[in-house]
Amino acid sequence: PPLMSHTLTTCTFCGVGCGVYLESDGERILGAYPSMSHPTNQGRICVRGWNVHEVASSADRLNTPLLRREGRFEPVSWETAFGFLAERLLAIRDQHGPEALAFLVSPRCSNEESYLLQKFARKVIGTHNVDHGSGVYCNNSINVLLEMLGVPATTNSIAELNQSEAIIVDGIDLGRQLPTVGGWVLRAKLGGARLIVIDSRRHRVAESADLFLQIRPGTEVMLYGAMAKVILDRGLANSGFIKRHCHDYQEFLEAVRQYDLLTAAAYCGVPPELIESAARTYATARTGSLLYSTGIENRHRDSIRAIVNLALLTGNLGRPGAGLYALTEQNNLQGVCDMGMLPDRLPGYAAVADPAGRERREQLWHCRLPTQTGLGTRTLLGDPALTPLRALWLCRYDPVSTAVFSEAA
Repeated sequence: PPLMSHTLTTCTFCGVGCGVYLESDGERILGAYPSMSHPTNQGRICVRGWNVHEVASSADRLNTPLLRREGRFEPVSWETAFGFLAERLLAIRDQHGPEALAFLVSPRCSNEESYLLQKFARKVIGTHNVDHGSGVYCNNSINVLLEMLGVPATTNSIAELNQSEAIIVDGIDLGRQLPTVGGWVLRAKLGGARLIVIDSRRHRVAESADLFLQIRPGTEVMLYGAMAKVILDRGLANSGFIKRHCHDYQEFLEAVRQYDLLTAAAYCGVPPELIESAARTYATARTGSLLYSTGIENRHRDSIRAIVNLALLTGNLGRPGAGLYALTEQNNLQGVCDMGMLPDRLPGYAAVADPAGRERREQLWHCRLPTQTGLGTRTLLGDPALTPLRALWLCRYDPVSTAVFSEAA
């Protein structure tokens, strides 16, 4: 029998990034098993990870380009495919202008292919019409974190959850969506952490919570405002952290004074004593972590701002076991945004509208970049009469992460 080889890689099913070994015989990938030393999963993977090799070995995978001719896809050579693409893209650009083309990647794409595609769009075609896709995860969380913290990403590693004394899980069913993270949370609870779950759904992690706030959908801002009011009324705010790291605190106080615990409890559908207990538990913990879903079906910018404000108010940032976890189910949403797959941001998050940011990239790329900010996915795939779109490049798309595209099609 052939000698089996074992290759360490990263599972790409979700945003956790578990380390897995792929087992192969030199021609086929035959199996997968977890890495014991990987800091994310430490020898544990979910059922999807155990079967990740089936994706690589699927008979449905394409291994040659297909070109539609007379209504049917036909296999063609790579040279033919590249020639066809180059000819059609240039023809559309010359006839309708660069803004008639757009380039979208899946949040499952690698950093390298994302960087190259946005550079191709901007330098070669001349458009900022690039985006990280049309799935249920948008850039709300990234923009808010960049605006409020200066860091557009989760602030702590998954392994630090075992150093948290209090953990809030908001709006995500970890048992189904990110089970490896769910395991970390439950093991932290078994180690003594207090677990608070905020969700409109009752799920497995909620059943294990010390406090379960089953709120009405869309009431997160009111809930976090009420929790902030409790923390301030009880003198539990971390004034030292606030003085050192925050601004506009007086405006925040004036806004929080408008909240009333009983009114908020009735609005959210949660007993007031439960809201107070959750606020006190999070604020009095020496280290607190807050995990939230960034999915647009249950999250908008104001609710993310409220989450960040709660962490700032209690000083739960910048220390092991104290931070914010912006969770998605795509394996590289953060990376594709870092690489510039955003219509208003260049690689590294320099604004397209900022002349200094554009000039830096122009010097590196030896070109002139357009000054007009690009269009995002939802605009491009909205009303055809309102968009200039004539050609669309989709990179590594799949039905899971293309909800809006499916509707538009």
